[in-house]
Amino acid sequence: VNITVQGMLIDILKVCKVVEMDEIPTATELADTLRTVNMMLNTLSDRNLMIQGTDRTGFSITANVPSYTIGPTGVFVTTKPHKITSAFVRDANGNDSPIDVTTTKDEYDSYDDKSYAVGRPEELIYDPGPAQQATPVGTVTLYPMPDGSTTRTPYLDMVMPLVEFVNLTDTVTFDKGA
Repeated sequence: VNITVQGMLIDILKVCKVVEMDEIPTATELADTLRTVNMMLNTLSDRNLMIQGTDRTGFSITANVPSYTIGPTGVFVTTKPHKITSAFVRDANGNDSPIDVTTTKDEYDSYDDKSYAVGRPEELIYDPGPAQQATPVGTVTLYPMPDGSTTRTPYLDMVMPLVEFVNLTDTVTFDKGA
């Protein structure tokens, strides 16, 4: 279900009977409701009850570089994901190849050829890092490390925290039943 932040806030105000069904909320009512919804999201996050969403994002990679930080200040700039559920890599011709995301860090650490194995990435290891971080970043490691034979873009399907709403005109997507 797609809805603008403003549409969602209007629905909240109508369900809570702050405004009548045919009434348009004032800018102050919308601003107050936005602030309240964002406070609720922060409270849910602080109590580890955060509502989660999913996101598929592609990232640029560099030949012979196996690991990338992911988060607001990472090489892959996005909100730090809770987990990565699936991934694929797209080559310059638009061909997609799956990437296994089930490899654990311990399994990866046991590989002997990490520093010289190059090619199309076939495995992805995600380390979200410590739970409490001043700057939330995780690490994505690709194996084998990408070669430079063709441009490749990995696409990651990530479970993301639902972050604060900023603009009333932004569109948000909720899964059915959310």
